[in-house]
Amino acid sequence: MLHTPSSTNFEIVHRTSSALDHLAGPWSQSIAEQVPFPHSDFLERPSAWMHVIGLILANPISSNNNIRVVLENVKDWRDAAFVGSPNFLAADAVCLLKKLTLPLWDRDDYRRFTSLLDCRLSVKLMKHEPAVTPEFVNLLAALPEQFRTKKIVGFLLNTAEGNLINQLFKTRTKADVTSVKNALESCPDRQHFWRKVTDHFFSEIGTLPVGPVINDDRFQPIQTIRDLEKTGLRFRNCMKQFSVNMINNELGFLVFSGSEDAVISYQPRIDRGFVVDEILGPENQAVSEETIEEIRTVLTAHGFAFSDTDPGSLYQKIDLQLSRLGREDRPDCAFKIASKALEKVDLLNR
Repeated sequence: MLHTPSSTNFEIVHRTSSALDHLAGPWSQSIAEQVPFPHSDFLERPSAWMHVIGLILANPISSNNNIRVVLENVKDWRDAAFVGSPNFLAADAVCLLKKLTLPLWDRDDYRRFTSLLDCRLSVKLMKHEPAVTPEFVNLLAALPEQFRTKKIVGFLLNTAEGNLINQLFKTRTKADVTSVKNALESCPDRQHFWRKVTDHFFSEIGTLPVGPVINDDRFQPIQTIRDLEKTGLRFRNCMKQFSVNMINNELGFLVFSGSEDAVISYQPRIDRGFVVDEILGPENQAVSEETIEEIRTVLTAHGFAFSDTDPGSLYQKIDLQLSRLGREDRPDCAFKIASKALEKVDLLNR
């Protein structure tokens, strides 16, 4: 049985030209209602005027009839802009309408654009853009206000990255955000930029997982990311890059203060034991055999194993050397690799 739709369900479709469909985007029907075909009073106006009309249509408290009112009674688009948004009361922001790209934007993009007009940094950035796109506006809107600077925005490629920056630092204090902003603005390229983002994000993590308490005041555990950073600076090494490993319970560090200072790295095992991987001094230099023996004596008494005697560690190193041999065609290099593997096999067989 056929059902004839009620007359109240009919939608009037206004005739539109291809030019209007192209320039007016989502607002072509609304504009055609107020400016009938051939839409000359819209199409013959500059782009700033077109965006004023788009803003009026996007304003939830504005009537579509306002389009006809401003077209017939307002000569200058600068004056008409205030009908679209009161945020244009900042006179120096009205000129931005000339920079907005066509076709007309959707309601959410216009809303974000007008919300940025109250932000001095955003207005400044948009003024210096050759053209202001919805994508650029959405990127600015995603960022916290303090990060809306030319240098920082220049490193970001999309809105998702802006949202990511916002989520990473939204709970930080104003002083922390300023510190992060200054660090990011000093970056020479995107690689350094995201490295700094990583460093600052992890720097605020609280207490890290640590191994057993060592009953010897010469051994101090690294317990926070800040401890890790400070120790890395003190020993002039790259410890800071292992922050995620520490968070994941994959690695731990002890700082030894004796006749020689040293950093001790250790790894947890599934049997809840710990294996010392490396003992190194400043700038990753080797320490004396006396210092190693001193450290070994104390840590062995606390249940630590050492990679030069731990079977699991030896198997891991043998596997690495054998894998390298399969990729090495130079006889002299292959000899060195095989010799190292042989040393580990000998230790394993003792």
